[in-house]
Amino acid sequence: MRKFLRSIGTSKAYIKVYQKARDRFCNLFMSQIKDISALLDKDYIGAFNRFDLDKSNFELALNISLKSDYLLIPKEHHESIMICYLFEAMLNEKQRRAIFNSWAEKAEEDGKKGSILRAELKCREALQVLHLEGWQRALEVLKMAEESLDAVQKESKGTDFFRLTRSSYLFVEGEVYYRAGNMAKALRILHRSLKIMEDILRSHTSTSRCLNAIGNCHNKLGKPDEAIKYYTRAYDMRKELSGSMNHFDMPFFKGQIGTAYEGKRQLTKAIEFYQEALELSKELKIPGMVNTALYNRNIAKRVHGAERVRRSLRTCQECVRDQE
Repeated sequence: MRKFLRSIGTSKAYIKVYQKARDRFCNLFMSQIKDISALLDKDYIGAFNRFDLDKSNFELALNISLKSDYLLIPKEHHESIMICYLFEAMLNEKQRRAIFNSWAEKAEEDGKKGSILRAELKCREALQVLHLEGWQRALEVLKMAEESLDAVQKESKGTDFFRLTRSSYLFVEGEVYYRAGNMAKALRILHRSLKIMEDILRSHTSTSRCLNAIGNCHNKLGKPDEAIKYYTRAYDMRKELSGSMNHFDMPFFKGQIGTAYEGKRQLTKAIEFYQEALELSKELKIPGMVNTALYNRNIAKRVHGAERVRRSLRTCQECVRDQE
């Protein structure tokens, strides 16, 4: 059998049949990725289970898409962004970066939808680079997204597609300046992004994440009350979108509220939020879930640290009382 396969492996007929089968396989699983991404908001667990069941085939289809000459992602903004969010939940940063980079290079720089889609994908790539290589390199990648947006023709700049991609650009730019330590600039940019999202998307995964990012800036600036306001808005919006607690973002948003209460030195309240976040994260811990163990460890460390500080404060108070 091996000798036979080797003997026909270089024939034109075999190559033609193989390429046709490969393309059909890739199109089938890319179509399923689109269907699964549509479930993310309302049925995150169901979406995860469907992806995890055939993860090896999905990863193979994605690898094939990297080598194809054409783009296999919808140009419609909502569909493409939900696929990006699916990858954020199911794949690691290196995988996501390779996919977004490859797809962006395949998007046609046509001054219309092709340029807008390329800009969106470059924004998604920049977000991965931010975590992998730092804010300076991320800013370089984001510059490519800006160039694609600048190439868009005047008649396309008034469309929702362009405005939403602009909001994605501003969101990532805000995250870059947050990572660079420029909170004032990050806040200005993130609020511009939020305005577009609220005008067009209203309640949406993108909007909730932008609210959370604004909360992060206020938290970093030592304004925990303002941070709690935005964290809570993000949390409530996410809960309303999902109709339950079963979403990848929920334990993260709840943990963020805990960090703000820790900043207010309300350690009992902080521990309460940390523990709820940890328990929810454990409930969502499905085998293979990306970064769950690391996330649980970080939350557990915060719980332990907050409890240690609280015990120290209690000891100090007792010492003071003893001296009175």
